[in-house]
Amino acid sequence: MATCSAMQQGGFAPEQRLTGFKFRQFLAIARLTALDLVRQPVCLMLTASCVVLMALAAVQAFQFGEDGKFARDSCLAIQFVFGLLAGAYGACTTLSNEIRNGTATVMLSKPVSRALFIAAKFAGLAGFILLFSACAIPACLLSENASPRLYFSTTAPLALLWCAVPAALALAGLANYRLRRQFASTAFWILLLILVAGAVLVSAFHDPASGNRYANGNVYHVGTSMQWRIVPAGLLITMALVTLSGVALALATRLSAIHVIALSAGLLFVGLLSEYLAARIGFGPLAALCRAVIPDWQNFWMTDALNHGGTIPWRYTAIAGVYALCYFVAALAGGILLFRRREMR
Repeated sequence: MATCSAMQQGGFAPEQRLTGFKFRQFLAIARLTALDLVRQPVCLMLTASCVVLMALAAVQAFQFGEDGKFARDSCLAIQFVFGLLAGAYGACTTLSNEIRNGTATVMLSKPVSRALFIAAKFAGLAGFILLFSACAIPACLLSENASPRLYFSTTAPLALLWCAVPAALALAGLANYRLRRQFASTAFWILLLILVAGAVLVSAFHDPASGNRYANGNVYHVGTSMQWRIVPAGLLITMALVTLSGVALALATRLSAIHVIALSAGLLFVGLLSEYLAARIGFGPLAALCRAVIPDWQNFWMTDALNHGGTIPWRYTAIAGVYALCYFVAALAGGILLFRRREMR
């Protein structure tokens, strides 16, 4: 009745106002975390290096039995490796450094609980990984699209990949000089815009039946030139990166940056061998515990399913998303428990 009366009077019950206030706090901290990571020069360097290496993967002399296979597999592996580095570095930057320099103490001195603080940090870090993948997946599509062409060809996808990073850096430098805009974040957003817009334009202006890809500038079969079946594979890798970043953030509540990066890489290595290790142990309780605790990253590495025109079903992608979400929630719970008793200065 009190709630109904408050709503009729144009207000809300105290519990509802408190819930709304905490939700706004959560969104504010998560947004600031993601934007702070975008502003980090190291994150820009990792993203730009990822795009440059994907451009190099498109330049090949051999097809390895299938057009685009080398570029596709290489780009997905590059996304995995650089995403791991970006996630581990982001976890250390957003939590370890804030604890060390006292920023987290100032934040927690306000009416912000430790559980809400760490959950918002998890959400912000996951948002940054999504932005990183939003750059990597279009770059992978462009690299695979350009790779079947002749060696050192000058097709538009390859030229776009080669020019994306220098153009983003040059425009960001100009914006910094003229408008005093922050360089790293501006370069990141421009690079993201160039890659996404480039993938859309290359997909639209392409004649799959002609050797001249942009004959007369006409639109041919919009979308048919791109291997969109790569997108589910990129999303699966993104899920793995979000899970790894969550574990890295939980470790960052207690450990330094170098230890977090080393343990994250070790978890990736052990996870790739989880099925092998479980098979060597057998089928007892220890093997079941091994399968339950150690995430199987092979569930997210599905490049073989793309061979010879194969596709990854969206149903499998959804199931893998639930699998990743369970591990992410477990990492969040562990991070909250570790952070709850962390002594702050």
